This record gives sequence, C-alpha cells and structure tokens, in this order.
Amino acid sequence: MTPEEKQKRIAALEAEIAELKKPEKTAGQRFWELVSATEVKFDFAKWPHTIFGFRGHNYVWEFDFENSYLWLRYSTVWSVLETEYSLDYNDVQALVRSEVEEHLKCRGLTPLHRRATTGSSVEEHLKCRGLTPSAMITSGVIVVEEHFKM
Repeated sequence: MTPEEKQKRIAALEAEIAELKKPEKTAGQRFWELVSATEVKFDFAKWPHTIFGFRGHNYVWEFDFENSYLWLRYSTVWSVLETEYSLDYNDVQALVRSEVEEHLKCRGLTPLHRRATTGSSVEEHLKCRGLTPSAMITSGVIVVEEHFKM
C-alpha cells in the first residue's frame, strides 16, 4: 500500500468512526428535522386553500386546509424515512400522524407523500382538525416551485 493509499484509507476510517459516534435520532426526531425550518408561502389567488413550506426554492410540504391533506415531498422527506428507518408506506404514515398529533395537538391526521413534497407544523397555526398527510407527484411540485421563484 502506497503512502497516499494509506492516507486515503485512514481518512475513510476516521470519517466512518465519526459517523458511528454521532448520536442516533429517532424516526420522529428525523421527521421534524426534515420538515422544520421551512418558509411558509401562499398564493390564495392561485391556490385558495393551500399553504406551502419551502426550503430555498424547493418545497418540502403542502397543507390543503380545505380537504385536510398534508403532503410530504417524497424525495426529501418520505423516502428518507423509508430508507433510513426501513419503514414502509403505512409505517411512515403512522409515524407522521403520531408526531403531528402529539406535538401539534391535531387529531385525525392521515399522512401521505408526494413524489416531491409535504409538511406538518401548519396544523396548530390553522387550528386544523382531521389532517390527512399525503404524497405528491413531481409535476405538481415543479409548478409550485416555479410559481414562487418571483
């Protein structure tokens, strides 16, 4: 093994050790990490019953308060929970429902994913009841993101 290869191997092992030393998060903690610190945006002229949670120019969640749907972006929230915690669709839905009900005192939540979005902390703000989290296909996400790039 050359000195350069040794140094690369040492760096890789140190990175792996650092990763192993990180405190583990519960799936609930990870959920809040994924949906928190978003900017709330709305355009009631175009979407009269919906608010969105954005991180930069990308939307993370959407809440349709007329139909009580909470949509989580698949690529940045839902699939992360599925992958990191080996959860299936029903498990993620139950996790989000439980977290939102516990932390925001909102009952009747049914989480869903979108292939590009969803959110959660809007419920207390809107005093919602019967929230249903859901999933969204990417095309709808792109339309919303483009609209708010003003």
